Amino acid sequence: MGGMQTTLRERLRTGTRAAHDDVDHAFAPHDLAKFPGYVAFLRSHAKALKSLTPDPALPTRLRCRISLDIGLIAHDLTQLGAALPDGSLCETRHHHPIAVEYVLLGSSMGLRVLSKRWGRSSDPRVLGTSSFLRSDRSKEWRPFCNRLTAMPATGAIADRVVLDSQRIFSAFARAARSEPNLQEHKTYDDQPLAAE
Repeated sequence: MGGMQTTLRERLRTGTRAAHDDVDHAFAPHDLAKFPGYVAFLRSHAKALKSLTPDPALPTRLRCRISLDIGLIAHDLTQLGAALPDGSLCETRHHHPIAVEYVLLGSSMGLRVLSKRWGRSSDPRVLGTSSFLRSDRSKEWRPFCNRLTAMPATGAIADRVVLDSQRIFSAFARAARSEPNLQEHKTYDDQPLAAE
């Protein structure tokens, strides 16, 4: 670890940087302003989120949040004439709740940036649905970061949270790479617009 880290927030930031960068690279080909890219983006997130839902060890509020996000994605895909993936591509395992929340809330902050790219689309199908992109949880991020700042950077819990966060990021990256984003999605491109 480069430099002395005294809080779990600092350690998470540095300890997950490579995994986070890998997620960014994996999602980069999915152009949210284009129909195939937007569909692939949504389906990728659904696959990764589904890999978290079977975990009974997660607090109810986190399981409800994941289910809500999957529901928002399902709504968007239905409007786009596409479908949720049948199952999760990623291996399921029990993750520490703090790791799950770290990735989910961080992802929600990232959606605020991605929504600007989505907003540059000229495709009315793409612009016609954005339930998932607009699920703003930014108000939860600061209190959560304060909790992380109050936690030590070392110890069994810190080790577990960092490792599980890396694993969850990896699941998102694998899900993104599993979804083709090319124009070969003719079945999507040929779909009529959802009810106008």
